[in-house]
Amino acid sequence: MAHLSFFYSCRVNVPSLVFMRIRVCLNFLLDSAARLKFLLLVAFIVVYVTGCASVQVPRCTIDDYGLIQRGDFKQQLYDKKAATGKYNFWGAMSVFKKTDRIDAQVGTTFGLLFHFENFPADSIIEQEIIHPPMLDRFGQIRTSTTYSSNSSFLGSSYTFDRPSELLAGEWTFISKFDGQEFCKKRFIVELK
Repeated sequence: MAHLSFFYSCRVNVPSLVFMRIRVCLNFLLDSAARLKFLLLVAFIVVYVTGCASVQVPRCTIDDYGLIQRGDFKQQLYDKKAATGKYNFWGAMSVFKKTDRIDAQVGTTFGLLFHFENFPADSIIEQEIIHPPMLDRFGQIRTSTTYSSNSSFLGSSYTFDRPSELLAGEWTFISKFDGQEFCKKRFIVELK
C-alpha cells in the first residue's frame, strides 16, 4: 500500500510514472521472491525438525566412572579375545570413588557406568578396553580386550586379577555399534 499512496500524493510526468510503476512491480516481485524464500526456509526447518524428532538416534550416555564396587557374580565366559582369557559378568555395579586416575593394585576394579538409548533390541555392542601391551595367559601380547554385549548392559569394568596386569599408562573403554564409537572414557593407571 505504501507504493500506491506514493503515486497518489506525488505529481509526476508520464515517463517518471512509467519508471515508478516498473519500480513498484520490481519491488513487489523482489518482495515476493523474498517472501517465497522465507516461506521455503520455514517449511524446510519444520520438516527437518519434525523429521529428526521422529528418528530414534542411538546414543550412549556415561552416567559415572571411577573405582567400581561390583555386584554379585553372575557368569564367567572363557574367550581368547580377553587378555586374561575370561570375562566375568557381575550384577549391579556402583562407583564408590569418581576418578580417572587409578592406582594399580591386585583386586582393584575400575570402569564406567552407562546406559544405551534407541538401539535395536537385538543390537550387538562391542565393548573394547585398550590398554598397555599385556602378555595374556596364552603367551600372546595384547593391547586390547574386547567382548560383546547388548543394549541392556549398564557398564564396563576391568579388575586387576594378577600382578602381570598391573600396567601403568592409558586405559580406554570404548562402546561400539556398527563400527561407530558411542561411549569412550580414558583412565590413567599409575603404579604405586
